[in-house]
Amino acid sequence: WEAHECEEVIGAAFSVIDRFCRHDYKSLFLTHVPKLLKDSAEEDIIRQQERLLPLLASHASSKQVFEASGTLSELLALSIQRADASAPPSLRIAALEMLARLWSCFPAELDSHPEQCRIVLTLLKKGCRDADLKLQEAAHMALFQMLDSFTLSENAFASVVFKTLIFSLVEHQENSTVRSLILQHMAKAMQTHQSIPVGMLVEPYVKQTIILGGIASDELPMVSVLARHNRLEG
Repeated sequence: WEAHECEEVIGAAFSVIDRFCRHDYKSLFLTHVPKLLKDSAEEDIIRQQERLLPLLASHASSKQVFEASGTLSELLALSIQRADASAPPSLRIAALEMLARLWSCFPAELDSHPEQCRIVLTLLKKGCRDADLKLQEAAHMALFQMLDSFTLSENAFASVVFKTLIFSLVEHQENSTVRSLILQHMAKAMQTHQSIPVGMLVEPYVKQTIILGGIASDELPMVSVLARHNRLEG
């Protein structure tokens, strides 16, 4: 599957692998994939594991076995460990992306463990504030991925993730690169999802606009989307 980008090919490959491993997902993810890619960097192995998750989560029986076998718990624990601040930025990026994908693909399973949800959100928040720019960008993109997934599935954590992104927008008022990234993807998210509670963005954004002395040109697309949003009151 590493050599192909086509989801249809990846899906077919997964069906073959699934038959081969006979639902033994723990061995597949924790033994066979790392062994097949033993000459690859650890972050590349994580990304290949991550690519299998949406396909696996789309099958109810596979999804159930994945959790019951303890594979979900072990991947979650490993990713939390790899996302720690002591790890190299490239490994932390892959780990944060894996955490976001695990939660997006298995929301009900993670939602039932509030402490793990808290840890994942804390790690993503730390990533958003990290000194490494690529790590900051990856952490924000992981949050936007979760926002998209949670909003589509009407998961209660959608508002928590949106609030986290709002706080990050406020915190990055002096970091134009990250701020532009947040504004761009926030506009896209609000344009795509009319159920996003945009009202919680208004007060902190207006306060920050006053502090910064007005609206910058790169903020106009987001402001335009916000002004036309169905959930904007009054």
